[in-house]
Amino acid sequence: MTDAATTNTICPVCGLPIAGDMPPVSVDPQYRGHQHVEDDPGLFRVCCAACARMAALDPKRYRIAAQSNLKAPQSRGDGK
Repeated sequence: MTDAATTNTICPVCGLPIAGDMPPVSVDPQYRGHQHVEDDPGLFRVCCAACARMAALDPKRYRIAAQSNLKAPQSRGDGK
């Protein structure tokens, strides 16, 4: 992830503006059993602790949205 991507101004979880002094968060890789699912968690910014917890549930989706400075699309609830 480039340094520019860690300066997203829109929260990828809820779509609200992010305060300028909010630091990027690192979301831990996700594991399913012994299989490593996410190799590069990367850094991106969210607006609050609640959004950081939500981002940890699907870091890849939120990281991609943060790179585009957009809110992530809603999950369909079926894991896709």
